[in-house]
This record gives sequence, structure tokens and C-alpha cells, in this order.
Amino acid sequence: MPPRDPRLSRAAGAWVVEVARNAAGLAGAYGPWPVISRRRLQAALVAFADAASAPRVAWAHRQWAEAMGQPRGDDATRAVVQFAATAGEHGRPSAPQSLADAIAPPVVRAVRAAVGVTAVTAIADQALADLERQVRGAVPRSLGRAATDVVAATALWPLAVPFAGWALAGWALARSAPPLPVVEIDEHGASLFAHLVAEALPEFLSGAAIRMAVARSPFAVSVAMCPAGGDGVTVRAGRGHLSVIDGVADDAMVVVDGPLDELLERAGDALVAELAHHPLQEGPSR
Repeated sequence: MPPRDPRLSRAAGAWVVEVARNAAGLAGAYGPWPVISRRRLQAALVAFADAASAPRVAWAHRQWAEAMGQPRGDDATRAVVQFAATAGEHGRPSAPQSLADAIAPPVVRAVRAAVGVTAVTAIADQALADLERQVRGAVPRSLGRAATDVVAATALWPLAVPFAGWALAGWALARSAPPLPVVEIDEHGASLFAHLVAEALPEFLSGAAIRMAVARSPFAVSVAMCPAGGDGVTVRAGRGHLSVIDGVADDAMVVVDGPLDELLERAGDALVAELAHHPLQEGPSR
């Protein structure tokens, strides 16, 4: 374990204030109807923890990043990741102006709240790790330093304890999810757009959450994707199957439109949300 990095702990008060000021953004970050893609948020929190020299916190967020899948590499993702990485590098909350041109105000609040909670978690984790090193004699013992660690861990750990369980859940999900099934499509009759979607789906739906949902859900859900100025396709997922058909199906529960890469990410998030409304079973039903 690396030596204690004092950057975050020196700004503990600033991080607590940052979380308090943006508390309303926690629902947008972690609630059932997030205002920011969970993939994009996890990429940002991994960047923050890496820059802040918080390896255990970074590991936890990587589990969920792996479970969610990779975000789009657009300007918004780059802005959010850079914002979080800068905050981690400096050890203090970043000025939100850098996000204003890339994302909407509710998303800015959600990102600031999530980064703040991650920072508080990292401070508590570092305090416990430092205390552990002193007990083991890995670093010189200091009564004052140990007392500071105890106070920090005691005050901040209530925020960190749920995070630890959440991290383990992400690890379990990432390890237990089966592979995504082969995309079913009419090889000869499907449109070019349908083939493009079918080829891209495995990458955009690579997260463990969607793989688990597709394989284990006893229900199939449909999400329609309509590119700007073109005919749409419908993606069906569940019961161990994943398929693409031309047209907007009558049973489509969600319809998304926009550029192809944005369509795929939004469709993936919608599939996870819809499948999550149904109970999972041990194996696919035919």
C-alpha cells in the first residue's frame, strides 16, 4: 500500500462542504433516474481516485465501471473525467466552470456531489490505512497522528461503509455475469443500419449489468433506436437472447433518437433500466 497522501485529508472540510452544497445532486448521480450516464460517472470517479492516490477506492469504482461498460468518448465524457482528475490531483474541489460548457447544471451538481462523496470515502479509507500501518509498525507511531486518523475515520466512515458494500456488489456482478449472447439478425434481409447496430451492440452492451440482465431475465424488453433522418430499428433483449430487427416494433417500451454512438449508449442504459424492473431467474427461459 502506498504511503499516505496528505492532499485529500488537508481539504477534508472543503470536501464535506462540497457534498453539502451539492447534496441535491446525489439523487441525480445515484438515484433511479440519473441525470448522467452511470458509465460516464464511473469513468470520472476512477480518474479521481487514481489522481488522488486512493488505490482501494479506485479499485472499487473500477468494479462498477467494468459492470456498467465503457462510456462514449465524447466531449462531455472528456470534460467530466478531466474535472474529476484535476480535483483528485489537487486534493481539493475543482471549480465547476470547466463543466459549464459541456454539461447541463443538474449534471454538474450530480458530478460534484459524486466526486465529493468519493473524496470523503477516500479520506476515511486513507485514515484507516494509516492507522493500520502505525499499529503494524510499518511507519513510526505517533499518538497525535493516530488520534487524527481515528477522528477522521469515525466522522467520515458512515459515508464510506455503504460504499464498501456497494464495491463488493460491483465486484461480484462483474465476476458472475455471463457473456453477452450472439446478436440475432436477418443476415440477408436486414438494412444496413440494422447491421451497423448489430455489429456495435457487443461493445456498447459489454457491461456486466446488461449481460446479467439479458441472460437471466425471464422477460424480453424492446428499445427502438431512430437515427436522425433515417428509419429505426428495434433491439430486443432478455430470456437469454439479443436481437435486432428493422422498424419500430409495437412493443417498444422506449424510443431513443440521435447519432449512432449516442443511440447505442442510451439504448443500453434503457435496456438495463427496463430489465431491472423484472425479477431475475437462474437461467434463460426458452
